[in-house]
Amino acid sequence: MARIITTKSITSVIIVCLLLVVLLWLRTESLQTKTIIIITKDQENTASLNPSRLIVAAELALADYQKQKQRYPITHQYITYTGEEQEGYDKARQYLKENKSVVAIVGDFNSAGTKLLAELAMEFEIPHISFFSTDETIFHEKSWSFSIRNRTAHEMDTMVQLINKHLQVEQVTILSSETSNLIQRAEELELALSSIGIKAQEILTVESGQIDFSNEITRIKGQLTGKAVVIFLGSQQLEHFLQQCQMAEITLPIISTGVVLHPDILHEFVGIKGNVYSVVPKIYLDYAERIDLVTLMERYKIAIGNHRLDASGLWIYDGFQVMYETMNASKNSSQLRNLLRDYNKRHVSYMISFDEHGLIKDSGFIPVTIQGSRFIEVEIP
Repeated sequence: MARIITTKSITSVIIVCLLLVVLLWLRTESLQTKTIIIITKDQENTASLNPSRLIVAAELALADYQKQKQRYPITHQYITYTGEEQEGYDKARQYLKENKSVVAIVGDFNSAGTKLLAELAMEFEIPHISFFSTDETIFHEKSWSFSIRNRTAHEMDTMVQLINKHLQVEQVTILSSETSNLIQRAEELELALSSIGIKAQEILTVESGQIDFSNEITRIKGQLTGKAVVIFLGSQQLEHFLQQCQMAEITLPIISTGVVLHPDILHEFVGIKGNVYSVVPKIYLDYAERIDLVTLMERYKIAIGNHRLDASGLWIYDGFQVMYETMNASKNSSQLRNLLRDYNKRHVSYMISFDEHGLIKDSGFIPVTIQGSRFIEVEIP
């Protein structure tokens, strides 16, 4: 009798142990680490902040995600390169072939690299997120790619409404820095204005480091009433230009791109008087009252070395939060892509949802006038 009990006991123990092993394996499988690979060019020897702000904002987002109790373990794998964009593509492709834990691809820092990664996402059928590319045709053609950033088209639409419906001018002069992202915006605005009959009488370009605008201001000063000046200059150039316009008693409306503006630098324009307008992200209007936004900005400044958190940094932070949330709710890449397509939720920046091409659906821009150290919203009739 004792022998029979012992045999049954051993059998029961074995069964229990096997069940525990199976349960442990199932739990391990369900909580398998998910990896996001982040591909970007190493630009430490340049003035670009793109890699730094990408990494800092991503790590801030991951730190906040890890505070959650119910979550999948997620890790970031950074892949950097120093040569051409093809090098980044090749490194990413090799990593994908060797690691099955990758569930999302992020990158690259420009449109050329982004297009290559979009092709990689199509090949491996893994969702791809871009924060920097301005070439929207990439997302029209690649069904696994999503763009999480302010859209130049939305910025231009709002600027056109400001010029056409609020200022009601028939001609403008455009002044732009030779910097690629600024001259691109200047050219796009010229096309948008010409499509509704507003003529860009002149397009003046200046070097990116130029701070003496006496020649340009002399040409602008001779313009007639009913015109406006649209400027696409760097933040330091903008301050010098506005000061010199004030000294020259320029009375024409001046519209500046909002790309270089930020609430933290408005104190530099306190002494500037005149009709100065811009188009900026909505969140800039009430950021001082937003504790979550102010706190995030301060954390970012400390992490990156006292540089302000701009709109791009906010998009990156929010974009990673969107990825974490959808990754937690999905079991495979196809499900993750579908969750991203259907996503519609407000984050720190504002509402994030995508159109049929994977581009941000809602415009985050509003027209403003700069008064003292504040942005004041302009009503468009």
